[in-house]
Amino acid sequence: MSEGRRIESNSACEQSESRVKSTVVFGGSFHPLHIGHLTILRALCERNDVDRVLLVVSPKNPLKDSISAESATERLEAAREAVARHPELAGKVEVCDIEFRLGPPNYTIRTLDALAAEISSNSEQADATENGLPLNVGLASDTGLRMAVGGANGDRTGLRLAVGGDQLADFRRWKDYARILLEYGLLVYPRDGFDSPALRDDLQRENPAYRITLIDAPLFNISSTALREGLISRPEDYLM
Repeated sequence: MSEGRRIESNSACEQSESRVKSTVVFGGSFHPLHIGHLTILRALCERNDVDRVLLVVSPKNPLKDSISAESATERLEAAREAVARHPELAGKVEVCDIEFRLGPPNYTIRTLDALAAEISSNSEQADATENGLPLNVGLASDTGLRMAVGGANGDRTGLRLAVGGDQLADFRRWKDYARILLEYGLLVYPRDGFDSPALRDDLQRENPAYRITLIDAPLFNISSTALREGLISRPEDYLM
């Protein structure tokens, strides 16, 4: 992360929305955001079971060596600007900086636990206010996130994770992947060359309780890497 640059905390991750039916976390390095990402965001927004989408910019993906944390601040600001350029996403898609506040390592399970703790805390505070009870304000510490949420986080906070079929193929490499599948669950969008139904079935043979939902979204054979490395002519035409 570049030194000397101030990162303003994004309240979208912390706002008091005590009645959120379903919050979908769509995370990535987003270096850069492109029309493929936009297509996925639109597909998520069109679902009746999704109230909001958190676009979580990762300063440093533990499984990707090609993306430097030095570009993190620029990527976060670029994401905010990209979402602002698309009014159809307004009110449903929010750029979230929670991984900047948590610090490394940027494991997805830590991000989900922290968001679940915030949602649970906001809900309890809202309920206490409605009932005239005293508030116990404060975000749970990293070591106490699971205790703060308790039980099946996904059932209690409505949090789910959006991933592509390519990520589903590699999901067993993710830290605490079984917890993600059991406590939060996945919305899986298609990726060319990956058999998402077969990958889902393989994981669910390990545990039928794994929560994996396949969703429809148009396929775009485009990647941030190709855009970043100049492998596509007129890359500006593909930016979000």
